[in-house]
Amino acid sequence: MSPSYQRAFRPGVSKQIFCLFLAGTFLLSSPSPVFSEALRSLKSSGANFPKPAPENLRRVSVKPVNAPQIPPLTDAELLDILEARAAKYFMEKAFPQSGLVFDLSSNSTYSSIGATGFGLAALPVIAERSGSSAEWTYTVAEARARAELILDNLLAIQAAQQPGQEPVYGTAGFFYHFVNASLQRMNTQIELSIIDTAIVLAGALTAGNYFGGSVQTKAGQVFDNVDWSFFFNTAFNQFYTGWKPEFGFNGVTFDRYSDEAMLVSLLALRANPGNRSYEESLFNYPRYLGTYGPYTLVHSYYGSLFTYIVGHAFYDFETLGFDRPFGVLSSVTAVDWRQNSIQAAKANRQFCIDHADEYASFGPESWGLSATVRPNGSYFGDNGARPADSGNGNAVYDGTMPTAMGIAAMPFFKAEDGAVLGQNLGFQSARRHYDTHYADLWGPYGFYASFNHLNQFSNVSIGIELGPLVLMIENYRSRLIWDIFMNDIKTRAPLLELFSFQSVGVPAGNNYTRECEHWTTQSGGNLDFKPHASNGQCLGGGWGRYSSHYATYAVDLVPTNNLVFNLRYASDFGGGWVEIYVDNELRGSFYAPQTCPVTDGCGWDNFQWGSPVQIGGVSPGIHVLKLKTLGTPFGLNIDVFNLRESTETPPVIEELNYPDGHGFTEAVLVAPLSILASDPDLDVIEYQFSVNDQLAEPWSGNASFDLTPHLGEPGIIRVRIQVRDGFGGVNEVTAEYAVFRRPIPPPPFSSGGGGGGGNGNVGSRGCKPSETDGKEGGELPYVSVDANCYPTA
Repeated sequence: MSPSYQRAFRPGVSKQIFCLFLAGTFLLSSPSPVFSEALRSLKSSGANFPKPAPENLRRVSVKPVNAPQIPPLTDAELLDILEARAAKYFMEKAFPQSGLVFDLSSNSTYSSIGATGFGLAALPVIAERSGSSAEWTYTVAEARARAELILDNLLAIQAAQQPGQEPVYGTAGFFYHFVNASLQRMNTQIELSIIDTAIVLAGALTAGNYFGGSVQTKAGQVFDNVDWSFFFNTAFNQFYTGWKPEFGFNGVTFDRYSDEAMLVSLLALRANPGNRSYEESLFNYPRYLGTYGPYTLVHSYYGSLFTYIVGHAFYDFETLGFDRPFGVLSSVTAVDWRQNSIQAAKANRQFCIDHADEYASFGPESWGLSATVRPNGSYFGDNGARPADSGNGNAVYDGTMPTAMGIAAMPFFKAEDGAVLGQNLGFQSARRHYDTHYADLWGPYGFYASFNHLNQFSNVSIGIELGPLVLMIENYRSRLIWDIFMNDIKTRAPLLELFSFQSVGVPAGNNYTRECEHWTTQSGGNLDFKPHASNGQCLGGGWGRYSSHYATYAVDLVPTNNLVFNLRYASDFGGGWVEIYVDNELRGSFYAPQTCPVTDGCGWDNFQWGSPVQIGGVSPGIHVLKLKTLGTPFGLNIDVFNLRESTETPPVIEELNYPDGHGFTEAVLVAPLSILASDPDLDVIEYQFSVNDQLAEPWSGNASFDLTPHLGEPGIIRVRIQVRDGFGGVNEVTAEYAVFRRPIPPPPFSSGGGGGGGNGNVGSRGCKPSETDGKEGGELPYVSVDANCYPTA
């Protein structure tokens, strides 16, 4: 393992644009399966989809007489070989000079940016499994070198996007759907594609996070070069799907759910965390609920299985959990998108079961209707299952069965297969294809693209189908892609307020002490360097001056009913209030008083802990901690925060200081008393002083007390000091003082002041009448301190 890796479409456009769209002015063409929900619909409007050359097609009406014998494979062997061969496609079917991956195995004249993105994401799989079996023949070094090569050429395309070069190389960092050997647009029919760009960016981030070093640096550069605002329709807060320099945008936006639409919005948010418009793009379209059999889900327009899988190949929606529409004040219903895709896969399978009598290519082990290339070479972009809006709500299908997507759905059934591969509904499709159609479907890169009920079989492989197959098989086996992709804090940061973040296999604990540079999202102020505090980044400057200022952090917690928050901060311009939210629920607040004078950079050396705030119970899992200011005009510098489970550990009394270093004083003098205590939980400590069981000083942060004995009241005075942390932890110490009417020499002993929380009682016992103070004359009243006797008058 690499050392750097730690583990409907119903366009909302004006009538004029829509008419132009129908007329074909903005048609997007594609010579290979374009799985974008929006782009796919253009197929019916006359776009040309070039087909593989006829000699590369094979129509088989009956099986060959001398069919090759099927090599026996166990389930585990079949899955491993299938994944390895599919992954090998991305190493072997690519331009040698650029590494950009071919769209079809039969065509080496142009590459697909989407397939290249899947290829980049497949490289960590190739590296991770290198040498694990006879099929995994490429080395880690070869996989890393291929990632470098691809990223270098993607950067070269972006660098060539100069004024006047848009028709050749594109603009704003986005890539044309299909690119030739010279890194140029294949022809003028090809669109600048936001979904293919999104896939290649997701793949680049995956490879960069895994290999680290220069690969990660270049991946970050490719990602940062993209200007998402170029494709954004601000009127609808939706992203356009395609652009051509000859005509501009196609008038089509992502105006309903598909995994592609979510992938685009989530990546745009990674580049622009906190962008409210991009956040709204996740929720700013209807969520059409549909039902097929017992399965109800938010469905895509065509019901194509790819549209429920492509985003799941990268984002771990199981961890993300339900989304949070209320975070952007949206009224749409919250959805758990992983469960939604599970419902979609089951509905797709049930649809194929229910139509098996109509098409022999359908059945319980032959399912996964999705866009693909038919055996005759034509592109079938409408292919899908109910629930769908296409086909007047009946879906569009013709017996063509893609081989990849049903298998790619394997992770959706992992909770139900009992860790028995043969019981996984996705794998059962692979088993049937292999056992039944080995001679016709099995090729150098696993299964060919499709077959149908007429016993016709394709013999082409498609990069954009094999990509999800590899990534999802690996996610089923090891969660590798999910862990790599979601390990990136920049990827997770913008999701904290948009999803509920269910915890899956993450070490949990309720004792976080974090420097402020770990805050994942902030609004307001800026990140300032604080060299004197902790040599890191700090939320500072003008942060906290407005009610819109906030900072968020993702914390993984075990369940508790007594969670406590504490903040180390510095404040100038007066004090102000800070609210603490957990998962957007207000849990408490505290007042941050001024800690330093108003100066430039005030606070770098003036940090102090605020009062701890008990924020109550939490469930297990990843939660979003949010600090928000109330708009009081004060500058707040956040240094460190502590979030812990209160154990009610009492404060520790470390030192009790008696007046003059011993336990007696004159009746006419003020006797200062101070105490030194600390709290193991970093709670703010309060003190209370009582004299002879009478309250003398109420609870406060003052750790000192001036004892003033009253004249005429010599003898023993008992002072009780209580220390508390505000969360149930209490400790106390008692000191007894011998009070005299006139000065006396200090006794030859140390006071009995208690340390470490012990009792500081100074014992008192009677003195013998014969014991005097050395004067001639009658006896005086005496008081005994330890073993010594002293006069009281």
